[in-house]
Amino acid sequence: MSNKGNKTTEVNQPSKDNLRWSDNMDEVLLNALAEKALKAYANLVKTLSIAIVPHITKSHIKNRMKTLKDYFAETYDLFHHLNGFA
Repeated sequence: MSNKGNKTTEVNQPSKDNLRWSDNMDEVLLNALAEKALKAYANLVKTLSIAIVPHITKSHIKNRMKTLKDYFAETYDLFHHLNGFA
């Protein structure tokens, strides 16, 4: 029996087009992303503390990002169906 059309032969075996993610692979990916996020926030706090306010914290940044996300969502909802401004 030929396995010609099957692009993924084993669970973790990468192929040209498909990759089947195992639970372990997901866990490693999520841990790496979490680590990068923590470092990113630390870098943001450092940069903003120097440039803007010395006592800024990670919580301040997270709260501001939530607010900006809400503003963007409202603006997007208003204009997403328009092709241009008239």
